[in-house]
Amino acid sequence: ALRGYARQKFYGRAALVSESLRKISPDSLKLKSSCVPDLQKIELGTCWEKLGKVQSVCSIGCGPGNDVVGFIAFLKQFALKGNLDENACLREVIFLDFAMKEWKEAVLDDLTQILSPRYVQNVTCKFCDITTPLLSGESDNIENGEIWQIVENTDIFLTSYLLTETRN
Repeated sequence: ALRGYARQKFYGRAALVSESLRKISPDSLKLKSSCVPDLQKIELGTCWEKLGKVQSVCSIGCGPGNDVVGFIAFLKQFALKGNLDENACLREVIFLDFAMKEWKEAVLDDLTQILSPRYVQNVTCKFCDITTPLLSGESDNIENGEIWQIVENTDIFLTSYLLTETRN
């Protein structure tokens, strides 16, 4: 069932991440210049520059990993415009999900083999319950407390579809 879900949703959701990030590019903003306030353009420009420096990505509610693949596709497009070394790879990707065991068996073990080492130096997959806090001391969930130590230096968190597909 999970492979079928991945087969049906993966490409579209990866493309959604890539296209969403591309919309804050300076070229894209020029097309919408009258709609975007100047102060917001400055903030978006800062975000755009920081995207090219991302080294550590955490996908919360990662499912089959489509958000990370979309982000890597975005970085490759970013590189084609001369904004990034096209051979650069991410230092770290962290996949977090409540159903991590199932996703690893169905998709993530295979995806990790594709991503590393060409696109990502280190891939970590961990169980995460998003309904409890990550900070240790605030949670009875010991596993979540350990996750905070892993993600505290992450550059970007990806969460698309997390809220719409999480029950309770």
